[in-house]
Amino acid sequence: MPALFGALGVRGEWRGYELQDGRRIDNSGGDVTYLAPGMQVFFSPRVSFDATVWIPFIHALNGSQLGETVKVLAGFQYGL
Repeated sequence: MPALFGALGVRGEWRGYELQDGRRIDNSGGDVTYLAPGMQVFFSPRVSFDATVWIPFIHALNGSQLGETVKVLAGFQYGL
């Protein structure tokens, strides 16, 4: 029988200034803070699946950048 675990975390990204032709783009960079609920399912001691949804709640981006509304990360793991 699979074992299911839930998780709740806070994640963050620091985005440095981008360069174009070797020059800094002033309206780039900034910070984003996410609320990250997720889950992990163990099908056996060696095989699992996990998924996390990153929901931004603080967008501190420089200039007029567009921020994302959600990020979804998922994957399978196999332990040796």
